Amino acid sequence: MKYAVLRCVIRFKSILGRLSNWRHIMVFHKMLRFNLCIVALLAVLNHYALASTFPDRPVTLVVPFAAGGGTDVMARLMANQLTASLGTPVIVVNKPGAGGEIAVNYVRASAPDGHTLLVTSSNFVVAPFVTKNVTRDTMNDFSHIVKLVESPWVLVVNGKSSIKTIDQLVAIAKERPKDLNWGIVGADDFEFAYFLTMADIKIQGIRYGGSSPL
Repeated sequence: MKYAVLRCVIRFKSILGRLSNWRHIMVFHKMLRFNLCIVALLAVLNHYALASTFPDRPVTLVVPFAAGGGTDVMARLMANQLTASLGTPVIVVNKPGAGGEIAVNYVRASAPDGHTLLVTSSNFVVAPFVTKNVTRDTMNDFSHIVKLVESPWVLVVNGKSSIKTIDQLVAIAKERPKDLNWGIVGADDFEFAYFLTMADIKIQGIRYGGSSPL
């Protein structure tokens, strides 16, 4: 554990010398938060190691979205650091589908020994409130370890589209609603659904298994 912390400190010192503008500082700030979260997670897993022979086999990080998306990339970065620190393979398994519930139920049914972990988004918390047939107890069926990262939500369209502003999007959606659709990744996409309600427009949503295929 102490070696993992030392590696992070050395990495931060090497980066500090290259902070030449505010953009670099913001990037460094995000990297700092990510690495501190990794250290926090290592501390939790180190608790298992002190209490038993953990890990006695490979550790699995289950991602409820398709490979290549933000959650998947973050999980793979974390897996690399955990593999080096724990001395055992940490693998990422993608189980997209059902708004993330396939992965959630898989982890819920696994042995509670720390070898199967769920790496997910805010979708995990939102789903029981906005999705039918989700019966899990989010707070009691799982042990919540650490908040890893924060990521912003952005609205984008195809680069070849004539839509360049929100006003143009709303105008075209009202004029030709059947010509537009929007991609749904999980239950936490209700933010855009709220935008549609506030703008008084209706366009078709298409569900994807993750942000990468979208």
